[in-house]
Amino acid sequence: MRGHTQDLDNMPKTGEDRRVAPFGVIALAAVGLVVLWVAVPSLEDVLVAGAVVLLIAAGVLLGQRVVRSIRWGNPVRLLPEPVPDAWADIVRRHFPLARGLRPEDFHRLLKLTQVFLEEKRIEGAGGLEITEEIRVVIGAQACFLLLWLEVGLYPGLKTVLVYPSAVIPRDARSLARMSTGAVQQPLRAIVGQSWGQGIVILSWDRVEHGASDPTDGDNVVLHEFAHQLDQETGAADGIPAGLRVSRLKPWAHVIERELGRLEAAALAGAETVLNPYGATNRAEFFAVATETFFEKPEQLRASDGNLYRLLVDYYGVDPAVGLVPVERQAK
Repeated sequence: MRGHTQDLDNMPKTGEDRRVAPFGVIALAAVGLVVLWVAVPSLEDVLVAGAVVLLIAAGVLLGQRVVRSIRWGNPVRLLPEPVPDAWADIVRRHFPLARGLRPEDFHRLLKLTQVFLEEKRIEGAGGLEITEEIRVVIGAQACFLLLWLEVGLYPGLKTVLVYPSAVIPRDARSLARMSTGAVQQPLRAIVGQSWGQGIVILSWDRVEHGASDPTDGDNVVLHEFAHQLDQETGAADGIPAGLRVSRLKPWAHVIERELGRLEAAALAGAETVLNPYGATNRAEFFAVATETFFEKPEQLRASDGNLYRLLVDYYGVDPAVGLVPVERQAK
């Protein structure tokens, strides 16, 4: 969910929502054990059956993770057709951050965008008519995060839903009335969400605003697609897809420590390079850190060198030096 904009408690979250599938499996396993306890008279039989149920549940969860890993490990197959001539100008005008790319990387960004727009649906909502410009601007920013990553093209993503501006989803008001009898507090609008069910929601005015200034650390597309990277690992824990096994422990250590620092600073009202919304949870911390890393790299490197180096190693680029690939740390 877009961090320093208004989220909505009644809508799926980019954090908790992504744990639904694993916890669903565990819940089913627990229900199965209760049924066995009632139906089977022998305690020994119950224990054996319970062990089988738990093993099956563990196998399902492990299988989901393996499938996700395989899907993210598949290289992107670029299309043989040439990119439309207008796309380069659209990206340069509406996504100035991409102007710093080397020519070969800029061309690859356009080719990744071409595949992205071929595979994903970008649909208008709230009366917004989707134009080629909207599709290219969103697709290019989403693919920007993948330029130096050795991962797939958001394989779990199916649809990007774009509203003209911040929106309160239709079911939110009815949910509020059902729970309180009346909408007593103003419902807060959303400008971006990333759902575990393969959907990203964006507001076009904030997409334009976020992309127009590549130095303010505020980019809703980078933010929400960082959530997509996080979502594909299963849990919303700030550990993104494609992270090598050897980096898991140091990654978790740095994220936990820096999240604690941001929480303390936010409580104290201190000024921080990272948006304070990143203190919400690990998932939001990673999303906020990502947009800050690409749009305010010098400030982030100066204020938090450990986090900055972690992101350099993950994304494979050092934006404070330039948008060129760097050698990652050994496995």
